[in-house]
Amino acid sequence: MKTKCVLMNCKAPAAAIVGVCKYCTGKFCLLHRLPESHDCTGMEICKNEHLQRLTSQLNKDAIKPTKL
Repeated sequence: MKTKCVLMNCKAPAAAIVGVCKYCTGKFCLLHRLPESHDCTGMEICKNEHLQRLTSQLNKDAIKPTKL
């Protein structure tokens, strides 16, 4: 028996591997797999994680002034 998407009123099968949310551990179909699509309870953690990743990428790519 296939697992169904845990979102209310969704009857689609949960997607293997990519359907498991790492923030709330719910099993979702391809349409609802993104945290924004299923009102994830771990949304703040998700946002902070992405903000840290983007900030570190910006810092790494920043032009460093050279001494004259």
